[in-house]
Amino acid sequence: MSSKGFSEKRLNEWFYAIRGDAARHGVVDESTLFRMATEGRLHPGDLVWNKAQGDRWVLASSVPDLFPKRSKPDKPKSADVEPPAPVSKRHRTSLPVLLVVGVILISSASWLSQKLYLHEIQPSPRLVRLFGIETPDPGVSDIALQARLIEMYLEREDTQKAQALIAELSKSEAHDEQAAHYRQRLASVRKTLEHREALRRSYPVAVQHLDEGRIEEADALIARLAAFDELRDKAGELARRSEALKRERQRKRTFVQRLNAGEIHDGNMRESMAVFRETKSYHELYAALENALRRRNVLPQRMCLSAARVYLALEQPTHAGVVMDQFVARVDLAGPEEDVLAAVLLFNALGKPQSAVDLLTDYLEKNPDKVDTRLEWAAMLAEADDRRTALAQLRIATNHR
Repeated sequence: MSSKGFSEKRLNEWFYAIRGDAARHGVVDESTLFRMATEGRLHPGDLVWNKAQGDRWVLASSVPDLFPKRSKPDKPKSADVEPPAPVSKRHRTSLPVLLVVGVILISSASWLSQKLYLHEIQPSPRLVRLFGIETPDPGVSDIALQARLIEMYLEREDTQKAQALIAELSKSEAHDEQAAHYRQRLASVRKTLEHREALRRSYPVAVQHLDEGRIEEADALIARLAAFDELRDKAGELARRSEALKRERQRKRTFVQRLNAGEIHDGNMRESMAVFRETKSYHELYAALENALRRRNVLPQRMCLSAARVYLALEQPTHAGVVMDQFVARVDLAGPEEDVLAAVLLFNALGKPQSAVDLLTDYLEKNPDKVDTRLEWAAMLAEADDRRTALAQLRIATNHR
């Protein structure tokens, strides 16, 4: 066999791999490969290889003429497509008209049935059959029919019509006792209506009480409003608002207690003042501060620190400086070290580093073994570019460790 025939045979030898299957299949000749593609056993996404591909496996779709091209379906001619039938304007506009007419007919039928039921209109036999109206029995007297209507008007709380019928009934001396009974019931209905109207008028009063912070007065009205079904939902809304105001008042009271005890520090200041910021009641916050600082001659040093923090949070550095001057005037150099360190931070925040240095100097002369205070002083000296003194203070602090 010649080398040319051998090479053509090698080029006609194909291997294939079905997508999703790691196995390789072959050898098949080119006609078999084409038949597999025609029968659907080989798909365009599968891999094939022969000698002409080198070391690469290629997609079966890249082999020329392996998969016949599908012809696109012909588009239908415009003459074969029937256009949609036009919507008649008459039908489009008649629907709203029919809805309006239907609502009018239903309302008219309801009004007519009510008038016939109350015998305010004499029904014809046809209307009696149509609406199923109870016509008065011929054996029933006019007085019995009148009493039935009075009962109906009292149940519906229609006091004017009930009073007119009671006046007609009282003209007969034989029915004085029955008329007196209806007058008592009419008075009770009127009293109920007046009480309900008074409660309706008291609703805005309760709202005003809550707006102005009079919670106890509002709670008394809310309890009365909740007794009536039609006002129960509104009373529930007012009750929830009242509870929120009570929680707000308790949070403010807790803040004042912390302030008076000197327990306002950087860790809880934002949380403690949140209620005043949420309600924008800064006047109450200023009042709390003034009450805490009223007895200035006996003001504890921790209360001075708390007040200064609050004033700084309110962007009132002048007031904070006055309070810190009071702190320096009555500071206990033998007191807690954390108070001195907190005062140093406040002086720095107020832009008074010299006051902080003086306080640290006095405190370290009294307490030379306070390492944290000396480290704070070293940090301040380093920030002021006095590195030599700062290193000296660091050495002293290290020796005291």
